[in-house]
Amino acid sequence: MVDNLKYKLQLPELDVDGSNWITYCNRMQWIIKMRGLSDHLTNATVSSAYNTAGDVGGLKPEQRWAAGETAASQLLGTTIPNSVFHKIKSVDTVKAVWDKLKELFEGKSRVWLIDVGRKFQNTCCGEDDDVRVHFEKLADLKERLAALGRTISNEEYVSVLIGSLPTSYNPTINTLTTSCDVNNKDITPTIII
Repeated sequence: MVDNLKYKLQLPELDVDGSNWITYCNRMQWIIKMRGLSDHLTNATVSSAYNTAGDVGGLKPEQRWAAGETAASQLLGTTIPNSVFHKIKSVDTVKAVWDKLKELFEGKSRVWLIDVGRKFQNTCCGEDDDVRVHFEKLADLKERLAALGRTISNEEYVSVLIGSLPTSYNPTINTLTTSCDVNNKDITPTIII
């Protein structure tokens, strides 16, 4: 059943090193919210929303809370690697699990962001390298930065693309930029690529 749940919901999986923490965190919060279980991420006991709703479907707030804890635990449990599970298995509530995951990975996201950002800025294409492969690598790094919460503007992306090319491309870049200037067009990543 868990495999079916994972397939139907297309749950994100947390990488062992936490390199996808921001995306994982946002997607899990969204999925849990859509299932009506958000209170479980922020409350260790029956929330006021459950108490205010009273009995629903013959279940008391405490019973609905317990069912929600089970459902949210299953969502989280199926998406974390074993090595991470062993670090959180001793906690008792979904909120405690979520807090522990944040403690483990939120600081690491900053380190990943710096590392990927540095690679994005400093990757250069060699004279004999395939430029298409090089641009694909930069596009991948740009996507990884976006997944870590940093959006790259078109202007910055154009600068990185142009700046990463070998000097043998200078005449081509000069022709391209002059053409854009004459035609009053912005230089976009698509034009550069």
